[in-house]
Amino acid sequence: MIKWKKDALDHAKECDPSESCGLLVKIKNKNKYWACKNICTNNIDCFVIDPNDWIEAEDSGDLQAIIHSHTQGSTSPSEADVVGCNTTKLIWYIVNPKTEEWTQLQPQ
Repeated sequence: MIKWKKDALDHAKECDPSESCGLLVKIKNKNKYWACKNICTNNIDCFVIDPNDWIEAEDSGDLQAIIHSHTQGSTSPSEADVVGCNTTKLIWYIVNPKTEEWTQLQPQ
């Protein structure tokens, strides 16, 4: 498994049953998973990346993707995921920490 995917999956397992969130950041031509704090008050089925984590990641490299977990069921994107992906214009990855299944969502 690619290192950033392993790191994101490990983070998702640590956060379960809450949703994990993070960023894929290219630093010196290498993709790195940047674990972020989920500040959503209902973090069982939603996520909000801590703005300070986002700024720190963005200052460290080029943002490539947003990664979060779905702990309650499938990795199919929710309507909010689709809107968020299209708004940020970044790839979104969704991982389930129990099944280790991944879904990739492309912005339209």
